[in-house]
Amino acid sequence: MVVHAFAGLVVTLLGLIGIQQWLFKVGGGGAASETVSFRHHWLAAFLSASISDWLKGPYLYSIYESYGYEGADLTRLFVTGYMSSGIFGLLVGAATDRWGRRRSCCAFGVLYVTASLLIQVNSFGVLMLGRVLSGVATSLLGTSFDTWVVSEHQRHGHSSAMIGQTLALATASNGFVAVAAGLCGQAVATYFGKREVFLAAIPFAAASCPCAALPLCGGRELVMYRSRHVMIQVVH
Repeated sequence: MVVHAFAGLVVTLLGLIGIQQWLFKVGGGGAASETVSFRHHWLAAFLSASISDWLKGPYLYSIYESYGYEGADLTRLFVTGYMSSGIFGLLVGAATDRWGRRRSCCAFGVLYVTASLLIQVNSFGVLMLGRVLSGVATSLLGTSFDTWVVSEHQRHGHSSAMIGQTLALATASNGFVAVAAGLCGQAVATYFGKREVFLAAIPFAAASCPCAALPLCGGRELVMYRSRHVMIQVVH
């Protein structure tokens, strides 16, 4: 059952990427091959990250409750996560511009994997740290992926309509993966346990890192190495 659920989730993800390619070809999106390549990279990274978030979201409360926390402790855990997301959300724009949009997307994967591991430990301090990291990752998920796709489209001089098409497709695809992730998460929780749902989310969060980090456009990408006195451009 669980294997079938995971297989269905992966097939859903790959199928959505295939449908995306077909829609833009048939719909006459006018996209060059490098644009299609970028869409594949971005959509794979975004949907992988989104799946990890959809998988673990419904089980936070029940896990904390199973650890014996209640009342004020539960409030502190949840408020900490919300405050972390809200405070870092004020800084994420400047941080993304400074560190790079794709690096910020990779940071999401690292933070989500770490948070998913920390929730396995029944220690209030460790759980609080996990909530802080999860809040930061949530801010990155809601901002870095969007700024990455918009800036890449603008760098290639694409129209606002083309940017809108890509984001609309991502929104529709996100709905499908939300349903698939819910079914998969329920299967894992039923047959293995609710903590294991967070372990199941780790491969998807981790997969968003290489999807974001791999070179774009068929292996050719302009990479900027900056220092105070020199800027070197390398094509690889």
